[in-house]
Amino acid sequence: MDRDEHIAGPADRERLARALDALGLVLVLVLEVFGLMALGLAVLPRGALAAAADTTASAPADTTRATANAKRAPVKVRVEVVGVTGALRKNVLASLSIAHKKDRKNASEAELRHLHTRADEEIGRALQPFGYYRPFIHSELTTGKQWVARYQIEPGAPLLVDSVLVEVNGEGATDPKYQRLVQDFPIKKGGVLLHQAYEQGKLSLETYAAEGGYLDADFQESRIEVDLARYAATVVVRYDSGPKHFFGPVAFDHAIIDRSMLDRFPTFRSGDIFNFRKLQDLQSNLSNTGYFSRVEVEPSEETMQHRQVPIDVSLAPAKKLRFTGGVGYGTDDGARVRGLIEMRRLNTQGHRAQLNLQYGQRDKRAELQYFIPWPNPRTDVATLSTGYLDVTTQTANSKIEYGGGSLSRLLGQWRVVPALNYRREKFTVGVDHGTVRTLVPEGTWSRTRADDQLIARNGDRVSLNVRGAAQGVVSDVSFAQTRVEGKMIHGFPGANRGIARIEVGATSTSEFRELPASFRFFAGGATSVRGYGYNSLGPRDELDHVIGGPYLLVGSLEADHRFLPRWGLAGFFDMGNALNNFGDPLKRGAGAGLRWISPAGLVRLDFAWGLDRAGTPFTVHMMVGPEL
Repeated sequence: MDRDEHIAGPADRERLARALDALGLVLVLVLEVFGLMALGLAVLPRGALAAAADTTASAPADTTRATANAKRAPVKVRVEVVGVTGALRKNVLASLSIAHKKDRKNASEAELRHLHTRADEEIGRALQPFGYYRPFIHSELTTGKQWVARYQIEPGAPLLVDSVLVEVNGEGATDPKYQRLVQDFPIKKGGVLLHQAYEQGKLSLETYAAEGGYLDADFQESRIEVDLARYAATVVVRYDSGPKHFFGPVAFDHAIIDRSMLDRFPTFRSGDIFNFRKLQDLQSNLSNTGYFSRVEVEPSEETMQHRQVPIDVSLAPAKKLRFTGGVGYGTDDGARVRGLIEMRRLNTQGHRAQLNLQYGQRDKRAELQYFIPWPNPRTDVATLSTGYLDVTTQTANSKIEYGGGSLSRLLGQWRVVPALNYRREKFTVGVDHGTVRTLVPEGTWSRTRADDQLIARNGDRVSLNVRGAAQGVVSDVSFAQTRVEGKMIHGFPGANRGIARIEVGATSTSEFRELPASFRFFAGGATSVRGYGYNSLGPRDELDHVIGGPYLLVGSLEADHRFLPRWGLAGFFDMGNALNNFGDPLKRGAGAGLRWISPAGLVRLDFAWGLDRAGTPFTVHMMVGPEL
């Protein structure tokens, strides 16, 4: 027999989550005082399980006090629920008024007794969405120094469905997709009556109506009839799709961008089947350009003709200049101050530019970029760039002047970026130093898939970069280099995830010691082998300085658990190194970390031990940003 003791309650867990969020904010503010980072705090509302359908399984009403003017003598009470587990237990606890802190806080003895008398009814309603309509509930309230409200629950046999009628009328009756949805409706004759499955089946009909052009679709009838005498249920769903509608012409109300360019943003044409999702995509794509401060996309059903719906797009221009700045900190690159000037609309063809200025402990830079939306302004951009970088790590220093161009295109699920850059790099790595010119053609192929852009439960990222230079072709050295990176996130039952990462690099050259630092492989740091300093791993020169290697091999396994909506814990094991040959020894690191979903992105604070360092010293790594 399963036994659960509920002491804290949902409200207590929410209070703990808010306290931890506040602690995170205090930490951020302290870091800001020292000029290390700037973040904000936005507490997200907590969700609640709603177990409702077209029957009487509704949420309990607000508690009515037993005696309005009774003398209040606060009593502590512990709530115990026995006999149910998983989602059943969670819904029972969510439905019990006596388990809610807001109801029992400062409650008198009389009020607690009244809440206890309501428990059987509340538990019964909480079990109904899962098909249990004849539970046996033994309730017991023990008084004393600490009161105990104990509820022994035997759910009994689940109620089965003995009749199901699901039909679609109107033009959708012959639509193959609707026919499949009717056939696959999750409530089946002889199956358990599950309210969530019933609601999901109805939602699938409505979702396809929005995507399949059925603007007038509605339920003619949707009901569940429960016959307790027969202990059986009847389910009836009749859905009228109405006629199918199509897209009409698209009208833009502002001329700050050429109409020929704006016409490339819709993913539909006049005469295509109407689909609300494509309207959302149009609004999102226009908003992401930065040209507009407001984008509204509305179907104009009033002017519809022959079931073709015109689309009105209202655009409010954004300010041409935007200035942003901030301070930040990462254990790999130290503290930094950054300013960004965006010139968001240079002409009616949508050209834009930005100037990025950064002064950091280890990374100083000034970069100017010019963007041309081409050939598809919705997904592609050509970039011209020039800049100066001064990058220092514990193993190397590089001062880089560069200029070049790239073309970023989305081909299917893949982002393909060919580029050509001229670089002049003055470097020092151990005893190696010099000034080297290179003209580097390169290509990058990458794909990212995730169910959530901030913190994915399931997702992956793959990238391949190939680059090189030829001595005598505006270059002082010759080399060819390939780098492959992969990362996968997989969700497990509960709030658990597994994360795997691998990185492999190889360089072909006969003059490795002549290569600038930016073309050498190093390992170690927050996104490499944790437990070691940033870029501190690699082959060494004759004076025992780390000088990087022509090869790279890094792998990582990590598991994390989110114990509160915005807080989690992680454990990890990393292995890798920069190498002269792939058979050289790898370094190992392991540890644990704290995760916080902040408004600025995922904050990762890792405590790692370098297992192959003398004395196994302890290292702290901190990073803010997306996982994929």
